[in-house]
Amino acid sequence: MLPGSLDGIALPSLGAIAVALKVFFRPEAAQKVNETYGLHLGEETLHVHVNEGEIQVHQSESQKADATFHIDMQVFLGLFTGQLKPEEVIEQDLIQIEGDPGVLGRFLSFCYVPVQPA
Repeated sequence: MLPGSLDGIALPSLGAIAVALKVFFRPEAAQKVNETYGLHLGEETLHVHVNEGEIQVHQSESQKADATFHIDMQVFLGLFTGQLKPEEVIEQDLIQIEGDPGVLGRFLSFCYVPVQPA
């Protein structure tokens, strides 16, 4: 579960998130995808482009994104690790999405940390 408070918890840097997106990218799940995403984590932004099973991540604004996600780091980490579901985050207004909200689920289908069996 995500902690209720971030007091005393060190959050990853934007650079660490960029690396994690690349490391945990599932190219087999993105073979027929050609999309660009803007990921606004607080005041910082990542530009993520997925094209036919390849991913590029840059620390910059996405000029022509198919979808832009405005989200805080704690909620993003919950989504990225599977502790939060996209529909929950959307219903609870924990994310603002410019573009099709369905793109969030697609993005997370190929960029996520796999759940370890208990």
